[in-house]
Amino acid sequence: MKKIICVLSLVFSSSSFAKIYGESFTMPKGGSQPVAEVMNEMAKGKKKSLKSVAVKGEISSVCQAKGCWITLKTKDGAKTETCAESLKGASAQQEVRVMFKDHSFEVPKNLKGKVAVYGDLERKKLSSYQRKHLLKDAGCSKSDIKKVKGVMFKYQMTATGVRTI
Repeated sequence: MKKIICVLSLVFSSSSFAKIYGESFTMPKGGSQPVAEVMNEMAKGKKKSLKSVAVKGEISSVCQAKGCWITLKTKDGAKTETCAESLKGASAQQEVRVMFKDHSFEVPKNLKGKVAVYGDLERKKLSSYQRKHLLKDAGCSKSDIKKVKGVMFKYQMTATGVRTI
């Protein structure tokens, strides 16, 4: 009987617990909100940032250089933004980039599925240098990267923790 309980506990422990990257975090009352809902609330209220918020979404891409950022789809069933689409501003944004605070952790480059993310969400001004760097990390072509001119506003999250759900 002890062997059966031991085996069952190993099976369930490996499949039922979330994987955490970065700092562990406690979900706020009511859990995490879909990232699109939080972005819409910010846009309607004309807020530039929200501090210590938990959002959830499906991963659409991961930094292929080091796993130092992810993007979350803003709509269920949305396709991953192409490099050309990522050159558009916040009003056309299909994804939210999640940077990891102080580069303090990374995720596997092949991470997929739904996650909850805890941190600060803001409407951020990105310089052409920052945009080019992010496009390079995403594996975009040199011709797309050359199209980058000037600053752009995008919603971006700085996370202290990521949890698979």
